[in-house]
Amino acid sequence: MDFFDNKPGGFAAARFVALTLLMDESQDMFYLMKWTQGDLKKYSKELMDTLHAKAKEIRVNPYFHSRMLNLVHQLELSSGGKLAFYGKTIQSELGVDEKGNLSPDSLALETALVLAKQTQQPSQDIAPYIQQAIGLNQSENNRAALAERVLTYYPELRYLFAN
Repeated sequence: MDFFDNKPGGFAAARFVALTLLMDESQDMFYLMKWTQGDLKKYSKELMDTLHAKAKEIRVNPYFHSRMLNLVHQLELSSGGKLAFYGKTIQSELGVDEKGNLSPDSLALETALVLAKQTQQPSQDIAPYIQQAIGLNQSENNRAALAERVLTYYPELRYLFAN
């Protein structure tokens, strides 16, 4: 709640995050989630404004970051608006170990790629974010980890990784 500065929709956003921890297949959960999604849609613009304003704070906690990406997926926004939010996660420097595994603070990349794909925007719309990520991930290990994940969802963008 505090993260959303008690703005309209903040309670719905907090409720969404809490419910995703507790989800089950009960009828009660169905109605709670339906009510929550209705509120999220109603306050989509206000919530998105807060998320943009607090983008740096979101990335501090990997779990919270992932939850906020999923929250954006629930909002009633244009596909391009959602893609712009996911793109900020995609165009980040990755933490990668010697085996090519992402560090906990970089795991949101995969969530962002999946949700960006679900916007059904043309792959060329995501290409600039990926190009930015390539520029930030120049080590062989980081670049390979980035390519593996990007090409899983966007194989048609293989040319971005050609050198």
